[in-house]
Amino acid sequence: MKKQLETLPILEAYEQASECPLCYLRNKLEKNFTDFFLGASVMEPIVRAKVNEKGFCPGHFTRLFKHGNKHGLALMVHTHLLESNPKLLKALEAVKSTAGTKQSLINDLLASKRDVVEGIKTLTRQLEKHTSNCVFCDKLSNTLERYAFTIVYLWRKEAGFKETFGTSKGFCLPHLPLVLDMAARILSPARLKEFMEITVNLCSESLKRLEGEVLWFTQKFDYRNNDKPWETSKDSVPRALQKLNGRIFE
Repeated sequence: MKKQLETLPILEAYEQASECPLCYLRNKLEKNFTDFFLGASVMEPIVRAKVNEKGFCPGHFTRLFKHGNKHGLALMVHTHLLESNPKLLKALEAVKSTAGTKQSLINDLLASKRDVVEGIKTLTRQLEKHTSNCVFCDKLSNTLERYAFTIVYLWRKEAGFKETFGTSKGFCLPHLPLVLDMAARILSPARLKEFMEITVNLCSESLKRLEGEVLWFTQKFDYRNNDKPWETSKDSVPRALQKLNGRIFE
């Protein structure tokens, strides 16, 4: 198979024989993007404009904080606050104003309480939107979508990769819909049916295999099994968690 630039990450991921090639790629991307956002891009106007507008989700703010470049992170946090504070402060003042000042009639009190509840709901929606926006997630999602396209493309075009795909462990549950959706977008109906059957079967077989491996892992704690081999179960728990959650547990 010709190892072109866009296919190299995919071929490398399949060489790992992991529970999900997209998990492997995602893990590498998270490390690379962390270095990217806290590297020279801190001073790039285009990147900073996107960070100022969206910021990062709690998970990626945590990852960036643990990276060690506190100065670079502080620069981004400061300009993000400059961008987002006017909207956040306006939303906070709006919910405070719903409390009203009426203290006499029961109907007035009930109406005031309803206004407060509705105001809190509005604020909650705004804050949820604020914390769910993430320029890191956007970059990650776009790259993984491109990788999913390459996987389906290689399956369609390269006989060698099709064989590799068919003997793999499939995908984790969170990444499975991404690949199936991409296949539905670019494959013909006949090829899509074949791809769906192979991919879903790989997932089903993996789940049943992992169930057995984790079971044997638990049974190895029985003293009667001390001298019996671990077989493939020694790292079955983190692999099962990866299959279920789409994250590599290191």
